Amino acid sequence: YYEQDQLVKSLDYFQRALRQFREYVADDDSCLHAIYNNIGNVYHKQNNLQMAFQYLEHSLNIAKSTVGINPETLATYSNNIACVLLKQGKIDEAMSYQMFANDTSMKALPQNHPRIAISYHNMAE
Repeated sequence: YYEQDQLVKSLDYFQRALRQFREYVADDDSCLHAIYNNIGNVYHKQNNLQMAFQYLEHSLNIAKSTVGINPETLATYSNNIACVLLKQGKIDEAMSYQMFANDTSMKALPQNHPRIAISYHNMAE
């Protein structure tokens, strides 16, 4: 539903998935970071920036504590938060998250990787 821009339905199904998982795991279980990120992205697309930030930040915090997490996942989640903060006009906070995303990418990828170019582009914005 997200890809079809049916955001209300998308949010409903993500929330259902989250409720179902939370019957069996803690709120900060490593299996939940993607769901929190997806819910945050729906709220961002709906322009509900406060809710987007809350879910995206929770997602990043879970991912940071997940052993063996792909560094690019951390960079993506941090970039998502930076986009929300930028839209709120919180430039310094957005830059902090974007710098974390860039640093994470630089440590994990070859210097000529396209993801690093994207990170530079986002920092330039």
